[in-house]
Amino acid sequence: MKHLWTLRDILPVYMLIVSMKGDGVYKNCEEALLRNNYVKSIYKIQCMPNGAIASILCSLNTNNEYITQIDNDVEQYKMLKSETHLILSIRYGNLPTEELKTLLKYSGICSQKMHFIGENTHQNHLSFKFIDNTEFKLNEFQDGICRCLITTTCIENNDSNATCHHTGPNDYSQNFNISGKIAVLPKRLPLVRTRYGDIDGDNEFAKHYIGPLVCATPPTIEFLSWNGCSKNTLLLLDDDEHSCIQFQSPSILIRIQYRDILKMYSTFNDTLKAVVYEKRGLTQMTVCKEIQKLQFQCSNTAREVVAFLWNEMQNGFELCEIKM
Repeated sequence: MKHLWTLRDILPVYMLIVSMKGDGVYKNCEEALLRNNYVKSIYKIQCMPNGAIASILCSLNTNNEYITQIDNDVEQYKMLKSETHLILSIRYGNLPTEELKTLLKYSGICSQKMHFIGENTHQNHLSFKFIDNTEFKLNEFQDGICRCLITTTCIENNDSNATCHHTGPNDYSQNFNISGKIAVLPKRLPLVRTRYGDIDGDNEFAKHYIGPLVCATPPTIEFLSWNGCSKNTLLLLDDDEHSCIQFQSPSILIRIQYRDILKMYSTFNDTLKAVVYEKRGLTQMTVCKEIQKLQFQCSNTAREVVAFLWNEMQNGFELCEIKM
């Protein structure tokens, strides 16, 4: 006998989940924003059990991406001089290195900006180290983005082999004033150490501004009820309708970050049914319109929806793709 699932069946379970706001400490920005109705704010983030708690700015951009902004402890634009090489280490959100790496695993694609000023120095005495332990000199960056520390140089010259321009009187007394995004792959960020030399003379110095690490996480999905053989949700977001997740139970509840028309693809299209609810505030939900089989349209202000899927044959099913 078929079971007719209704809002009355799933609403108590879903509302119990969304009402769990915790103690004001979250594992990442995605969780913080979900539990606080997407309010842009500085949240307490603890990415590892018993780990350090960092104050991090979390927000949602116009593409519905979660933005994690982690400040650093740099004394910005301080005049730097030294008779030897001056090595400055950089910390982010008071997090130890391994905890910062853990947080970054769940923070998406990162970028970082910098403004570097050097007077009467030399490019070979200027180097920059990143969290993956790679280190590059000012004009020897090797990720194919730009040879210069800053991408602006290569963008302006339309040449990824362009080097940082200097205005000094000769190659042994170089002046730099460059700003923009740091020219490394996102996996290397953030910048964790600078090393400056040849800044001990009367007219020799360095200054820098090192911006916060800014990471963007695309919309995600989360299983609120589960009975499957794989928890790799990326299988539903890989644009491959042949990579599927098998569910052993006849029904599943999924929370989805909503962008536009929600489309779901399954090998059980004939027997698979779905109802999609849009979250309104903290305690209300409304039903989204099914415009075609397993395709749903919610309101223009929808950010989060919950989809309830069930197989009329009561014998499990496969879900292969979710497009938002």
